[in-house]
Amino acid sequence: MPQNNKSIISERRKRVAELYLQGWWQTEIAKEVKVTQSQVSQDLSILRRLWQQSAMVNIDKIKAKELAKIDRLESEYWTAWDKSKTDYQRVISKQIGNKVGDEIRNIHAEKTTQDIILSGDARFLQGIQWCINKRCEIFGINAPKEIDLKSMGESLRPLNITVDSIETSEVLKQLIDASKTDSSIPAD
Repeated sequence: MPQNNKSIISERRKRVAELYLQGWWQTEIAKEVKVTQSQVSQDLSILRRLWQQSAMVNIDKIKAKELAKIDRLESEYWTAWDKSKTDYQRVISKQIGNKVGDEIRNIHAEKTTQDIILSGDARFLQGIQWCINKRCEIFGINAPKEIDLKSMGESLRPLNITVDSIETSEVLKQLIDASKTDSSIPAD
């Protein structure tokens, strides 16, 4: 049974993709699959677009999964926060008796109550804030932080770097500090 045109094109593009990813030149691919170099270029253009769309879908799925985890964690923090604000009463029981020789007589229980008034555990609010910050980071709504890193050496110009997170900023600072103390790293 003869193959239809769509399946032939699909098979060719699959082979073009394999060869391209192996580092072949377009002219070499064209000779191998018996089409023009122009056709290979068009196939690669379509393949790149498909790969890009696929990558965006995968990133969106990953973001959605991580956001769901953060939502769940934030919900747990809110529940724990509410519980931490609940006042309660502690009952303390003691057994009291008179010791006569080796025996304890007239044993009776004495109970005292203590009202505990709570204002909430701030660690849960810190957890909620962490969730909000991570969500903003994933959505990319945090403003980039600009850092001006100046070198200790006169031959180097200051670096003006814009980074997208505090974590990246800290890593950059650590690398620069390490480079200042590491004599194996050339200054220029």
